[in-house]
Order: sequence, then structure tokens, then C-alpha cells
Amino acid sequence: MNIIKQTELKPEEVNIIVGNSEDNDRQIARIGEGFKRGRIPLKGETHKKFTFCTSTAYAGCDFYSTNAATFVISDCNRPNTAVDIATELVQIAGRQRLACNPFRQFLTFVYNVNAEEVEQETFNEHLCRKVNVTLDEIRDNNNAGEALRAKRIKDFRRIPDNVKYQDSYTMYDEQKGEFVFNRLAYVNEQYCFDVQKFNYQNGVIVKKLLQDSSFDVSENQTYAVYQEQLKHLIKKEPFVDRMQAYCEYRAKQGLIVNLAMPTLESKYPELRYYYEALGVDRIKALNYKEKKLLNEIHIMKTKNKIRHELHGIIHIGDRILTTDIQQTLHDVYDRLGIDKSPKATDLNEFFEIHPVKIPTANGRKNGFEIRGIL
Repeated sequence: MNIIKQTELKPEEVNIIVGNSEDNDRQIARIGEGFKRGRIPLKGETHKKFTFCTSTAYAGCDFYSTNAATFVISDCNRPNTAVDIATELVQIAGRQRLACNPFRQFLTFVYNVNAEEVEQETFNEHLCRKVNVTLDEIRDNNNAGEALRAKRIKDFRRIPDNVKYQDSYTMYDEQKGEFVFNRLAYVNEQYCFDVQKFNYQNGVIVKKLLQDSSFDVSENQTYAVYQEQLKHLIKKEPFVDRMQAYCEYRAKQGLIVNLAMPTLESKYPELRYYYEALGVDRIKALNYKEKKLLNEIHIMKTKNKIRHELHGIIHIGDRILTTDIQQTLHDVYDRLGIDKSPKATDLNEFFEIHPVKIPTANGRKNGFEIRGIL
């Protein structure tokens, strides 16, 4: 909104794409007369000169402009961008669909890294001081005389939301009629610091996307170098990066897990499914590739079906001839529609077996004794 005001853009020049809510409509109306919430133009429709989108647009919408360039602005103090930017950069880059667009493969990424200069111990001291200030402020405000207390309530109501909790976590509770400790503001500040440290310190996530594509990433690259490298990211399959980022999130401790994970899991439930079914080591061994993960899941499900069948037929203590084992496996494979040649040693995947000689009418023959269930 500030960009539109500061550049004095006109309503006919601007398309604002945000979520459908009354709050969004009110904020857009504050820009000035004629501004309203827009929609993504369909293929063949005319595009306005400037299109501003929140995350409601880039997740799965396509743009068909013949000459549009993409700029991504990420504020690591805001959870909705700080979390998503780690997994969605490639998705955003691919929103421009027309091959005739000369800027289709260019993306400019602007982001902040405020927390990188703050050590964890320093930040903890900052929180402690702010909590002490809050407790003193709450006590003084609630115990102040009637006139002074009324003035402080009035002052608090005038503070803009974006600066209200910069110096303390003091909040006036309208229902209780008293000043209280805003624990959500306290938790949010911890969370933002956690996100910055994990996602944005030294541009770690951006660099990883580039390094995975065999690009050289140094500390002080110019805007032009980043622009030239980022344009190639649309060639990558985004699932691999999402899956790898998810595994890295799961390995982390602290608020980033409690708050970031539900966001990823709600948008991409398959990530949690693969992680819990296969585990991080197996996923890493399969190079985070979805096709390989799906195949591994299929193999696991097939083995579970075979295991269920065999456990109903074969029991601990059984001594079975090799030929009988092969026949049993053949029957099971046939019932399950599995195209596989049965081998007696296939039992190793489902039972603890030991080779033995089994007496028969024609002498002692090879077989196995079942000593345990796997």
C-alpha cells in the first residue's frame, strides 16, 4: 500500500490481488478513491501496468502477461512471508506462463536479514529486559490515579499496531478494564527471531537454492549477479526443495517447529506423510525425489500385504522344505497380483529363519526353521 501512495500510482495503473476479506477491502480503500481489490486477468485479457499480490496469488495462479517482470519482497519479521519464502521461491518464479514474455525467467528477490547480527544470548537478554519493563509498566499503569490512568489508556489506543509492542508487551484489555501482559506479542517476537536465524541468516535458504543448482554463491554478490542466477531456478522441480526444507525444519528445535511446521503441513500434507512413512535418512537416500518416494511407499505397502498373508500361514517353530516355501510364496504373490519369482530366501524380509535339513520319505532335504517374526 505504501508503494502505491509514495509513487502516486493511479487506480487504472494498479491491480491489487489479496485475500477476500473485509479488512483487506478497508485497507485498500484507505489508499484513495477508485482503488479496489482486483483479480488475476485471464489468458488474453489486458494486464494493468503494476500488479501487487500477497501469498493468496502465487500459490497456484498463472499470469499471462507478455512483458511482466517478477519482484518478490519478503519481510522476515512477518511469519506469512518468513516461512513460505523458504519453500515457495521457485513456485513464485514460475507464475509467469507465456514463453513470449522476455522477462519470464527473471526474478528479483528482496529480503531483510535483521537478526543475523544478534546473538542468541544477546536476544535473550533483550527479552528479559523487555519483560521487566512490561511488568513495571503494568503495575504503574494499573495503580496510577484516575486521571493519569485514563490518559495512559488513551495514549495506548493511539499507538499504531505496528509499533505498539516495540518497547514492551503491555496491552490494555478492554474487557477486563486493565493493563495486562500480551503473551502473544512476546511469543511472536521469539518466533520472528527464530525464523530469521534459520531461514534468513546470511541468505542461507536463497543460497542453498542456488548452490543446489550448481551456482557459485559468495558473500557480497551484487544485485545483477543474484538476478542472473535466480532466473534459472524456474527450471528446478520445486518438490525436491520443499521436501528437503521440510526435513531440515523437522530437525530444528524451538518455535520454528511449533509455528512453521503447521503452515507447511497444511499446504503440503504429503511432506509429513513421506517423512513419517519413510524417515529422514531414507528420504535423503532417495534424493528427496517424489517419484522415488512414491515407489518406496508402494514397495512398503506391497511388503506389508505379503507380511500379513504369510503371518497367517507360517508360524514360529515351523520347519518347512525349500520347495514348500517357494510354493507358498508363489500362491501369495499370485493372490496379490505380484509379478515376482518366489525364492525361499524371500522369507528373510518377514521372518528370522535358519537353514536346516528336514527328514522326508526320500531322505533329508533342505529347508528352513522359523525362529522369529520380523
